[in-house]
Amino acid sequence: MLTQRGIVVLTKRKVIFGILLLAMIAAIAGLTFQDAAGSVKLSESVRGVLKKIGIHTDFHGIRSNAHLVLYFAFGLVLCLFCREIGLKWWITLLIGFGFGLLDESVKILLPTREFEAADLLRDWVGIVCAYGLTKVGKIWRRNDGKNG
Repeated sequence: MLTQRGIVVLTKRKVIFGILLLAMIAAIAGLTFQDAAGSVKLSESVRGVLKKIGIHTDFHGIRSNAHLVLYFAFGLVLCLFCREIGLKWWITLLIGFGFGLLDESVKILLPTREFEAADLLRDWVGIVCAYGLTKVGKIWRRNDGKNG
């Protein structure tokens, strides 16, 4: 982490990734606390859009795969933010896994929701895929610098 006389220096990238991370957390929380009617309406809207482009799926398929997509995006922003502030890779993954567990566990307390281990696994797979993508991108940038 960049410091200047003990003061943390905020770079533009830290601020941008921090804001994006907060936005992802807010999006996940919004979906977690969404009521049943809102959840059905959103899923049916997505289903309608997918149907127009030739992809046919059911309500449960949309809800399940949304975990992968949403947590991939969350994981990507989390990895970029944690790299900017200098956290080790395993701490980054621990934060991501912990957030996924917290998100899924909160659903136990909500009357229309339930904890699903399969959804938690999808969350974690999304985070791991995002982490993998950031590592591949780092390798490509490193190799591109050697070739250029």
